[in-house]
Amino acid sequence: MPILALTVATVVWRVTMPDEPNPRYGAIAGAFSGGISVLIFTILIGITAVLTGAAISWIAVIVGFGLLYTLPFIVPIAATVGYGYELYLTSRQN
Repeated sequence: MPILALTVATVVWRVTMPDEPNPRYGAIAGAFSGGISVLIFTILIGITAVLTGAAISWIAVIVGFGLLYTLPFIVPIAATVGYGYELYLTSRQN
């Protein structure tokens, strides 16, 4: 998961962030990175479960847990980290 999250965050930061640091954009990019990372990881777990022959109800539990319980925690944390990172960059420029 950390490698996946790092890859997603790097792509989001390179594609969406302007050259000048902006804490608001950092929060948005952080939340987006965290959310997309959880979605991709959940999909990969679901695909793995299907390939191993797991029951559909088990796959639903995995996807439900990933989306309903993990996502609400990860997105605000990622947004806070993105905001803090961009705020740090802004303070270093002054």
